[in-house]
Formats: sequence, C-alpha cells, structure tokens
Amino acid sequence: IEEIKRMLNQTAKQDKVTCPECKGNGFTSLPYHLVKEEIWANCEECSAQGYIPGNKWDTHGRRST
Repeated sequence: IEEIKRMLNQTAKQDKVTCPECKGNGFTSLPYHLVKEEIWANCEECSAQGYIPGNKWDTHGRRST
C-alpha cells in the first residue's frame, strides 16, 4: 500500500511544470526602460504560483493548444 501511495504522489508531482515565464519564483521583472526603476510583478502565466498544470504547457515550454 505504501508503494502505491508513493507512485500516486510521484504522478501528482509530474502534473506540474515549472513556469517558463518566471522560472518558478512567481514574479517577473518589468523592463527598466519602461518604468525607470526595478519593479517586480506577479507572474500572469502561473498566477504567481511558480508552476503550471502539466497539460497547459508542453515539455519545451510552449503553450499547448
């Protein structure tokens, strides 16, 4: 039973992909030339979670259709 639980847990972990936009930290940096200071904003792709459901992105960091 423990082995089945471990296998299910591993499968659940694989369902998440690190967000390619923010590299997993949940924030993106705004370009300096637009705001004239260093500003960080919540990542819109992953809703500041740092990960995206695996079915939304393929393994190359491109949005699935």
